[in-house]
Amino acid sequence: MLPRVLAALMLGIGIGSCGDSPGPGPVGHPMDFYVAFPSNTDLVQNAELIVRVQGAPGVTGTVTGGGPTQSFRADTTGFTAIPLNSDAILNAWDTVQTRGVKIHADDSMTVVAENGKPFSMHVAMLLPASAADTAFTIMSGGSGRPGSFLAIAARQAATTVTITPAATAGARAAGAPFSVVLNDGDAYQLEATDTTGDLTGTRIHADKPISVFGGHMLANVPSGSGYAGFLWTSVPPHDRIAGTDFIAFPLTPRSGYRLRVLALQANTQLTSSGISGMATSLSLGQVVEARTTTAARITSNKPVLVAQLAEGYTVDGSGGNPGADPCLALLTPVGRFTRAAAFAMPVAQAPLRYVNVVVPTAAAGGIQLNGATPAVTFSAIGATGYSGAAIPLTTVANRLTGTAAFGAQAYGWDTLPGTNGFCFPARSSF
Repeated sequence: MLPRVLAALMLGIGIGSCGDSPGPGPVGHPMDFYVAFPSNTDLVQNAELIVRVQGAPGVTGTVTGGGPTQSFRADTTGFTAIPLNSDAILNAWDTVQTRGVKIHADDSMTVVAENGKPFSMHVAMLLPASAADTAFTIMSGGSGRPGSFLAIAARQAATTVTITPAATAGARAAGAPFSVVLNDGDAYQLEATDTTGDLTGTRIHADKPISVFGGHMLANVPSGSGYAGFLWTSVPPHDRIAGTDFIAFPLTPRSGYRLRVLALQANTQLTSSGISGMATSLSLGQVVEARTTTAARITSNKPVLVAQLAEGYTVDGSGGNPGADPCLALLTPVGRFTRAAAFAMPVAQAPLRYVNVVVPTAAAGGIQLNGATPAVTFSAIGATGYSGAAIPLTTVANRLTGTAAFGAQAYGWDTLPGTNGFCFPARSSF
């Protein structure tokens, strides 16, 4: 049986008029998204690849790559799913391949890409293309086995991408910059080959805009634990994901989770609450990771990246679904919280589907899910002035709104006998 299907659909605010009219109306905000589907557990091209889009009812567009160009039209709810040929998955390391996928819409929409094999599935929320998408730092999941990767999709011809790997990656030495040239429609992936190799901290700079992804082919979280899983996440450019204030909330019903912090500048000072083991002073490119079972806040004097990871079942089994795999998602900085987010969840992973919401305590009563106040109690997160709650999801399509800006993290776990776990930031837009 193919892996579970995920439809995570975030409606944008301030980027279009999604859902404001019964039909697509005049074209107002064309949008493009690009994805490179990385290898999943191995180089065999047998993964199920799907892109899922949400916009105004009737919005039209095309998907180029992963087979013949496909046209699509969203249904009356604004949703459609487009399966791709599995030969779009990259099946070689350190090699430019003509396997990039472009999704174009004639008006505003959101897109999630799914890369799944039996017992190994994760998704990436795609980011709308921007001319400023040229400088990135990779976040991956630490593991005691090879497989930390980065993947790149090019958008224009003759794009020169310079990569400075944080770990040895085949013939590419750690710390030694090298360049590759990609054309529109090309994709590229690189894998850390040392047993403890981790590409977290790898710097990427392009002379033309690109889309970037990070993760691990088959990660143990933490190293040495059981139930390894495929990790995959979009990596936004520095100016859209780096921050100095992050709040994480536990992943129900797992008993614990991990936070990874990456310093983007020298002499970065960290302050943390709700989590122990974090260093207080980081050098450029340094990564620190720690575990907690409670809500946690991390602040810094200079911009950092922060990722939240679920652990494998053998570590957090006291509260997790038996056999559940880890997952990886970058946290949204508090300064980029939003007042609206829409998303859909996989039917096959009922009933273990949730969305974590972190909101100023004074505005917790203003959170609504699908137009109603959720039957949950928001808990104060220390002395931060914020509160959080894990809201169970019983419907496929969901929309969150708030009277104040909030952060949201959607996630879920397979019911037996599946093992997949997934998580993604439910952002409205960047």
